[in-house]
Amino acid sequence: QEYTAFSTLSVSWLSLFELSTTVVNPSIWMPIYQESREAAIFFITFIALAVFCLHSLVLSVVFSTYIQAAAEIHERSSSDREDAIQMAFIALQQKNKRNVVDISLVRETLRILRPHYNAMKINALVEIVDPSDQRVVDFGTFRTKIRQALNASIRTARSATTLATIVELVAVCVAVVNFCYVIMVSSTFTAAWFDSYQEPTGLIITLVAGFELLVRFNPLRIPDFTPLTRLNATFDGIALLAAIISFVGIVLYAFGHGHALEYILVGRALDMVRIMRFFQIFRDVVRRSSDVMPALRGPLILVLTTMHVFVYLGMALWGGAVDVGKHFGEITYLYDLNNFNSYAEGAVTMFQVLVVNDWHAIAEVFLFAERCSNPLIVYPVFIIANLIGVSIMLNVLTAFFVETFVTKLDDGTSGQAESTTTVQKDRDFTIMTSEKSIRRVQSSPSMDQQGDGTETPIDRGADADSEGSSEDLYEFDVYEREGFDKIMETVSGTSQNNDFAQQMCNYFEIFESLSPGREKVGYLICDQRTLDRFGNRRFQTKAVGFLSEQELNGVVSDMHAELLVLSARATFTNDRALIRTFPHRLDPLRVLEVSASVLRRHPAVSLFVLRLMRTPDTKSPPAIPE
Repeated sequence: QEYTAFSTLSVSWLSLFELSTTVVNPSIWMPIYQESREAAIFFITFIALAVFCLHSLVLSVVFSTYIQAAAEIHERSSSDREDAIQMAFIALQQKNKRNVVDISLVRETLRILRPHYNAMKINALVEIVDPSDQRVVDFGTFRTKIRQALNASIRTARSATTLATIVELVAVCVAVVNFCYVIMVSSTFTAAWFDSYQEPTGLIITLVAGFELLVRFNPLRIPDFTPLTRLNATFDGIALLAAIISFVGIVLYAFGHGHALEYILVGRALDMVRIMRFFQIFRDVVRRSSDVMPALRGPLILVLTTMHVFVYLGMALWGGAVDVGKHFGEITYLYDLNNFNSYAEGAVTMFQVLVVNDWHAIAEVFLFAERCSNPLIVYPVFIIANLIGVSIMLNVLTAFFVETFVTKLDDGTSGQAESTTTVQKDRDFTIMTSEKSIRRVQSSPSMDQQGDGTETPIDRGADADSEGSSEDLYEFDVYEREGFDKIMETVSGTSQNNDFAQQMCNYFEIFESLSPGREKVGYLICDQRTLDRFGNRRFQTKAVGFLSEQELNGVVSDMHAELLVLSARATFTNDRALIRTFPHRLDPLRVLEVSASVLRRHPAVSLFVLRLMRTPDTKSPPAIPE
């Protein structure tokens, strides 16, 4: 009874809940601690359990639930994408060329999808689809290579020319001098020689920085010049804004305005960001931000919707019921500005609650409202808002950023199937970003055999740099685009290599080599995440006479999709299998049996086995050994 925060059971529960959100720590238990040092044992234990254990448990539950939902969404979108690729292959087929697509049709399709690419960049994309120059592609190649081509961003390869090196050195010098200038002007440093030259020094730095930025933009299209540090919308955009603000200060200085130095200093302070441009980690963070933010709309809309619902609930309960300034001295000073008298004020109030900013003091304001001021109404509303908004919705955002934005450990190997694999001896942390080149290709307008004979001028879009005009062969870097599906693949935790499927295929090969007397079957392993398929050649050869290559691919895709649907059911067990039989076109007594089962659910990997059988009414053995 001596301490009001723990006078009754309900008040004690409310006090401990406030303490679990740390908004009243340590003020609520310091009076008790002053009287009894042993009280610290109780409060420290409670805070450790509530804050470090219970909150972390809630975060882990929300995190795992969100990641599981993201994985299911990604699997469904992958299945839809597989169907779309199959339909695209059928649409591009010609009557006289079955089971293959002419590369000229692929080239024309890429021209339509990338109208801003010139002939050389289209040739670079075609090289991804048809690296061996076969002029035709089958479905197996099409389904994997066309995805890589559509996800690729072709950019001109950079070369360290003399001009590019000089511009880069000037940029470094300007960044360092500008950094020192801002520190000296904004600090307490004073000197007679420096005070009289503050504006002229800022003028010179601004002019040199603006000139360096202009050269980087390369409006004159200087031949054989490519900046060593690629143009970045964030860093170079801030540098351009800083130059404009500083130029305003220079104009004011020319007319003798007293605030000229302030404008120059603001511009130079903004331009301090340019020093971050020379560090790979900062470029990766900015690049990853631009990739992730579009995919953040879903979780962000979820949080804003929660705020919207509670704002209207607050307006229904206390709209116009809080008289600002009436209860001075009874509530925290100015906290009655947090009210629901209008939608804008309610949104500000709910934002304060979501960031756990003295939500208990904000709740006390409504104890003096003209209606619905009963503590049994006020505190449950704010407690529920805190639990739903903070413990669930904000943790969804945390889960999203943890999987997509933070550094990820790269271990083992790096590179893609088309490039040389390099084994990393050291383990290092890197930001996952599309800024890293996958491969380098060469292209020339003469490679375009389907063109009209004229060379399209080299485009200089957002992903292009200046190029020389003296050579017929150009080099391009291939980058992987970070689209929404790629981001969700990372969020769901399925953006790993296809090691599992490939290792299982290797195990089957070893098993087959150790059992030479047994029946030889065809097998195939399908990875739903990467759309890769691994198997032996016998899987295709045994189907000859029963199914065409396109029909076999369709059967595999349909059975794999059916397995995904069945595996999503709670009653599904991994030992269940799908079996399809197909008669021979010429010999009805011969039957092709295709069976499929799930090897792994998340991410989905399925196993297909192909056998030759005879109909049951014959006296022959059930299987046809090779």
